[in-house]
Formats: sequence, structure tokens, C-alpha cells
Amino acid sequence: MNAKSKVNGKDTSGEPVAKNDSEKRAASQDTPTKADVSNEGSASEKPSETVEYKPSFRLLAEYLKDLSFENPSLVRIFTGESEAIKDPKIDIQVNIRSRRLVQDKNLYETELSIEANAKKDDKALFTIEAVYAAIVEAVNVPDNNRDALLLIEVPRFLFPFMRETIARETQRGGLQPLLLEPIDFAELFRRRQEQQNNQKTN
Repeated sequence: MNAKSKVNGKDTSGEPVAKNDSEKRAASQDTPTKADVSNEGSASEKPSETVEYKPSFRLLAEYLKDLSFENPSLVRIFTGESEAIKDPKIDIQVNIRSRRLVQDKNLYETELSIEANAKKDDKALFTIEAVYAAIVEAVNVPDNNRDALLLIEVPRFLFPFMRETIARETQRGGLQPLLLEPIDFAELFRRRQEQQNNQKTN
């Protein structure tokens, strides 16, 4: 009989050497099955998360920016011309504008300007002009919504302060306090948008 030697689990004659049961079990535990590999790969993958940033709008400050009052007619009360200043015709002009304070920042300034001119018989009785402003922060707000907030909601917030200022200053000037009527800022915004659209089409 020829003697046979084993090299790496095979005999020198080229025929595989059968492994015993314990060696088979060890080999099967070391080698992962297709199912095991698939499960490991799926466990390492995490579902992607979508982060949504909600719009935010904050009013940071409100302040009186400018005030001018001219009252040349008061002396008529003391010169016997008091009837000449009664029941004047008052013209009210309202202007609203907004601007970004810093480039690439979410800070804006909105200004509410009101000018009142009182006349009678084509003579100026008094003129008062005031500018009330606010600084606001608008984050992740779409452009069309941001314009409405800056040009409708902010002036609506500022109007009571403006009304109080004009009434107080005209009274301090020796006149009857000028009480402003409520202003429809939404309608002013609509007219503004309509005017801008007409300019684009023309």
C-alpha cells in the first residue's frame, strides 16, 4: 500500500479528504449566508430625514422716525380772525415703504408716513408730517407673503401710535386734536400691486 500525506485538507493524490462533523459545523458558522449579508446591509442604511423650516415673523422695534409741524395760523385767533381758521379742509396723504436693512439678512424696516395739510380759502393753516417705523425679522417667508406682512400688517400695527402722535402734536399746537380715520391698508396694498402690474404691462 502506498502511504498518503495530507496538505491543506487534501491528500497528495489530489482527492479531497472528508471532514468530520465538528469541522463542518465550524465552517458553516464562519461563512455568512446570503440572507445574513443582506440583513447586515439593510440594517446599516438609515432612512433620509427631511428638515422643514417654518416661516417666522417677529417685530423687533417700533419708533417715531421723523416729525414736523408747522402752525402759522394760530396768531389769527388773537387778531380777530378766529372764524378764518374754523372748519378747514384737511388733505391726508399716506405713504408706506419697506426695505431690507442688510444684504442677505432677514431684517426689514417698514415706514408709515402720514402728511396732513389744513387749508381754508387757499391759505395754509397747519401742516403736520410724521414717520413711524418698525424693524421686523422675516425668516423663510415667501416673497408674496412677506410683502403683504410688511406693507399691510406692520402699518396696521403702527397706525395707533401714529394716530396718537398726530392728535397730541396738533393739540399741543393750540388746535383741536386731529383724529385720523381708520385706514384700509389691505386696499392700499391692492392698489399698489395693481399699479405695479400696469407698469410692467406698459
